[in-house]
Amino acid sequence: MARLQAVGVLLRVTHFPDLISSRAVGEGTPADWALECARSCRVVYDWAKPGDDIDEGFLREHGALPVDQALRGAYRLARVLNDLFDN
Repeated sequence: MARLQAVGVLLRVTHFPDLISSRAVGEGTPADWALECARSCRVVYDWAKPGDDIDEGFLREHGALPVDQALRGAYRLARVLNDLFDN
């Protein structure tokens, strides 16, 4: 559990403090998380067209979503690893 708490502290010091304030981030199953991610990331198809460069400019304009998803993924991976290795 200490490892998961360390990830939570790391995430709280980012630009997304509300992410960890909700316990819902770590709840559910990997299948639930995949469905949530797929739903929230559909807008990417409006932002990036085939052949577009995903560069720093893109991330400055649309960076909140990829950063949010990366943070959620890190937190959830920590939960899965804790579940695997703490038992």
